[in-house]
Amino acid sequence: MTTLLAVLFSVTAFSQANIQITEIFSGQSGTDLTADWFEIHNTGDTAWVSGVDADLYYDDESADATTADLIQGIIDLQPDERAIVLVTDNMAGEVNTFISVWGEVVDLTDVEVGYTNGAGLGGGGDTVVVWLGDPLTTGTIIDTESYPDTASNDGQSYDVELTAFSVSGNISNATTTLALGGSVNDVPNIASPANAQPLPPTLVITEIFSGQEGDDLTADWFEIYNSGSIPWVSGVNDNLYYDDDSADGTAADLIQGITDIQPGERVIVLITDNTGGEVASFSTVWGEVVDLTGIEIGYTDGSG
Repeated sequence: MTTLLAVLFSVTAFSQANIQITEIFSGQSGTDLTADWFEIHNTGDTAWVSGVDADLYYDDESADATTADLIQGIIDLQPDERAIVLVTDNMAGEVNTFISVWGEVVDLTDVEVGYTNGAGLGGGGDTVVVWLGDPLTTGTIIDTESYPDTASNDGQSYDVELTAFSVSGNISNATTTLALGGSVNDVPNIASPANAQPLPPTLVITEIFSGQEGDDLTADWFEIYNSGSIPWVSGVNDNLYYDDDSADGTAADLIQGITDIQPGERVIVLITDNTGGEVASFSTVWGEVVDLTGIEIGYTDGSG
């Protein structure tokens, strides 16, 4: 019995939350889409629970215990869970603004977004410092993370885990906002809040051509239309595949030659292996009568 109790005590003693700062966004030049923010990640094996565990506090590079501010609005942080902390007092509804901007492009279901009324983060490089417990009494700094000058990476978050500014499609699920900010409202934000999955694009088949009797002018083809608000981007989103009415996943063929399908955009997919220059032939036939400028024409070596 004594040995068993000793083992259980040892396991319990090392079971704890371990909260790390994993992403930092310090705003952008001109008009910001959201408040500055950072991401915290519980890499431990025990939940952090508000009202049960010691409170979390924030300050910037000054790491000044006398000016550190309480992190509010986060109920708990389960093992491996991530949450977002906005640097704001939330008096103007900044939490809702963040959810509105990012909820258009990523799935924020179950992602908690809190806030702290602390010092804003500078574009020239700064530091995020987080305490567990009141810094003026028994609180201790549990993580400190910095980021470099953002001048060449306007609107991009800094991914601490990747030690790089975020780019769409990275392994943290970074994506690009539809909303635009900046001095002339032409700069999106690029980040991976909570490593949330990007929302899928809404692609629909809107036209089908199955050839003609005798000699065909072109290969069979169909049209894809993006009816949603999320772009489909090759190399970022999942690949597209085609099959006919058999709908056989084992026989489906990759759709090639399409770079992206932006919201409201249409593309053409020829059913061919394109070894006979069928894409060029299609462009020649239809380019005589319609303006194909900006229209991508891909192909798939599937069933005609």
